[in-house]
Amino acid sequence: MSFSRETGLDLAGAFAGIRRPAWVGGVSVPAYHLHFPSDARKFGGHVLACRVREGRVHRDVRCN
Repeated sequence: MSFSRETGLDLAGAFAGIRRPAWVGGVSVPAYHLHFPSDARKFGGHVLACRVREGRVHRDVRCN
């Protein structure tokens, strides 16, 4: 398995992810978990840090 870390990229795409609240601390790590697929589907992966120039936010709140 190969991993790489890319920085300074200027890409268009979407973020998809979940937020784990503090109360899940015993089961998982409380934090945001984000993925980024580029619009061209040529680049993607986990998001560790980012700066967004412009965008729209869509939120879906579901409790199972």
